[in-house]
Amino acid sequence: MIGPTVPRLGAGSARERVVGAVLTREGRILLGYRCPGRASFPGCWDLPGGHVETGESPQAALQRELKEELGVELALGNRAPDFHLVDHRYDLGIWVVREWRGEVANGAPSEHGTLAWFAGDELGRLQLADPRYLGLLSTVLAGGKARLTWSEDGSTVTKTLAPGVVVPQWAGLLGTPRRAALNELRVNRLLAREPPPVRAPRLLSSSARAPSMTFEAVNGASLGPKFPQSLSDGDLDGLVALASALGGYRPSRRWFRRLYIGRRLALHCRSGLLSPAEADVLAALAARPGLRWGFAHGDITARNVLKDADGCLALIDWEWAGLYPVGYELAFLWFSLAEVPGGRERVESFVPRHNEAGFLLSAAMVNLLHLQLWLRTPNPFVAKHRETLRGLVSAAASKPSSGSG
Repeated sequence: MIGPTVPRLGAGSARERVVGAVLTREGRILLGYRCPGRASFPGCWDLPGGHVETGESPQAALQRELKEELGVELALGNRAPDFHLVDHRYDLGIWVVREWRGEVANGAPSEHGTLAWFAGDELGRLQLADPRYLGLLSTVLAGGKARLTWSEDGSTVTKTLAPGVVVPQWAGLLGTPRRAALNELRVNRLLAREPPPVRAPRLLSSSARAPSMTFEAVNGASLGPKFPQSLSDGDLDGLVALASALGGYRPSRRWFRRLYIGRRLALHCRSGLLSPAEADVLAALAARPGLRWGFAHGDITARNVLKDADGCLALIDWEWAGLYPVGYELAFLWFSLAEVPGGRERVESFVPRHNEAGFLLSAAMVNLLHLQLWLRTPNPFVAKHRETLRGLVSAAASKPSSGSG
């Protein structure tokens, strides 16, 4: 996409204006493999797009480039880019495209030798034309609720709630994207004042108006997608250690969002995911006098953990942080590792015996959360997770009625 005419700009030079598209369909993203003989980014996977010609609007340029390169047509109108990347060479606007006319075909084989669709867990293994693409593309696959803009030197990144975002699956379950973004802003301000026992991006500035947050960039890549199929032993142990360490964080502020178990159980009953008897079992587990609550990130998965060149891990995306049953952190990670051989067993080995009830309740609630979301967005693993839920409820029913274990 960034063609061979892009110069290395010196002082006083104008950056080359470039446009790109993230075409996404069925959980995959289209990338083109730049031919090894190209002057710019040879042998790298890049977004389709190209240069903005003199007198041409960025939207018109992208429409032209996609017609030439892919043989597809799209209508952007005056829509602003979803992402914006700038460095000393180019000023790149990126649009997320989910609808187009025509069948994708390689219309410029001298530009891209190959076109291919990639799922989230495949992106980390690719040589991308810009390393910042990985976080950006992961954001798109996660739902595209935020825009990420990197500074010219790559040292900072600004996260802004995309305007007009509506997520129907969240209705009555998680609240609005704006509410989640404001929660993330407040949590990150807290983390800046009271650092957690795990590494998190350092907040440099924030505004509740957009809302937006500017962080010190972490030069790393995510450990994988939300539901990885494999992880190295080191990465798996790092995830479990991180989730365990955060369990010891005791911030002084108490305004956090809270998981209201009674409301959730009522919703899941209305949706047919639970019978009244099953809901009563989980409600009884939640009412146990020994059940403890504490601060949790609320979404620890491979996707939300970055690993830098030194192997250090950083936890990002704190929008769901709040008060949860102690054990929720490990339970969420446990749920996400269903396809990783030995992953769930590894997490279970870290659950303290005195907190088995909290972990069991949390695992059931995390499972129900995703089944509720998938009522509108079909998932091929629903049957498997329903079976897991039945097992969790059965285990909860067999727990002694007193004590904390």
